[in-house]
Amino acid sequence: MIEALQHFGIEIQQVEIYSLEQGNVDIEMRIPYCQGHGECEKIIAPMLSDILEEQILVKAEQCAEHPTGYCHVVFGSAKNHIEWLQAWHMQQKAEDWYLETATA
Repeated sequence: MIEALQHFGIEIQQVEIYSLEQGNVDIEMRIPYCQGHGECEKIIAPMLSDILEEQILVKAEQCAEHPTGYCHVVFGSAKNHIEWLQAWHMQQKAEDWYLETATA
């Protein structure tokens, strides 16, 4: 995985692989300053998706504040992220409904 990314010209400073289980992928990377061009979403996540044969998303990204710094990126399975978003959305609807009925 790292070799494939480096072969494409992406410099990787550090990789922490917490899980490669299908549907539960959890990978953290430290990459050089990306200048906010979105290379994690546009290049790295799609490459990881091809390598792992499942859709991988950027779950969190903390970009360096200066050109000599490093960005910290968390990649994960799209399935888990979508399920979390659906649960959050359902909770928001329930809270909105409660507020509407409580004030009526």
